[in-house]
Amino acid sequence: MKIYMASPLGFSEAGRSFYKDTLIRKVKRLRHKPVDPWTLTGKAKIDAVNSGTAAEIGYAFAKGKPILGYRGDFRLSADNEGSTVNLQVEYFIRQSGGDIVTSVAELGPALAKIKAAGLKRPL
Repeated sequence: MKIYMASPLGFSEAGRSFYKDTLIRKVKRLRHKPVDPWTLTGKAKIDAVNSGTAAEIGYAFAKGKPILGYRGDFRLSADNEGSTVNLQVEYFIRQSGGDIVTSVAELGPALAKIKAAGLKRPL
């Protein structure tokens, strides 16, 4: 599968390293093709506009794409203690047929589940 890798990780040195050396590499090892917006977009454009990963998730949902969320940070960042991420983001991910994983090891099974369900969810 082609996988668009929306992520805020490119804004820091440590984040870029994890994104490139761990996440992108894992997706390739699982025989998927990552589409990396950090390498497709020039630095000047990134510096000028940052619509955010949440906006990209909303766009993917509106286009009928399945969404897989990765949240490796265990700190609370959601609207309430029962959520992993922002409630609107979580809704889009789960309603798309996707899931939110909390470890790199979970990526393979989660991507396999999305692939088995088909490349697009019914609108």
